[in-house]
Amino acid sequence: SHEFQPGYGIGLALCKRIVESHGGTIWLEPAPGRGTTFSFTLRDAETLSIEEIEQAMESGELLPAWSRNHLLLVVDDNRSIGSLTSMTLRQAGYQVAFATNPEEARSQAEKLSPALAILDVHMPGLSGPELAYQLQETLPGLKILYLSGDASQEKMAQESQSSFLEKGTNPTTLVKTI
Repeated sequence: SHEFQPGYGIGLALCKRIVESHGGTIWLEPAPGRGTTFSFTLRDAETLSIEEIEQAMESGELLPAWSRNHLLLVVDDNRSIGSLTSMTLRQAGYQVAFATNPEEARSQAEKLSPALAILDVHMPGLSGPELAYQLQETLPGLKILYLSGDASQEKMAQESQSSFLEKGTNPTTLVKTI
């Protein structure tokens, strides 16, 4: 579409970080008067995630703070990013529920009582911090990990005594943080 779509202006930077964190490359091919084509390559996602995570676990480098018996709730309005995050965590052995909006997240949290909520900071209607407050009112022990393409949000996470990672962080770092 050639129509302007408002946003946070982080889409291409986020794509670049995600692609590069998975061992890939991204490039563009401009065609004056016709637009620009963006292309990318990735290493085999299963090989990257499973082998790197298993190697780190076997070496003792990756010792999760939570038992694999605890459920993680991933909440991201970007279905692709949320699905990738969920898949990475499942491959690491976690039980994962995924929601694409705050209403769905609240419903799943009430039913499933997750140990950790991994929240997108910027979502339509209700921000990640606002959702965290609501979830922690019903689940007082719930831990929060914020994900955002906006690195300036790290201070907000620190002030709320939560963890923070930039979107596009490599799978091993994500699992180590948990």
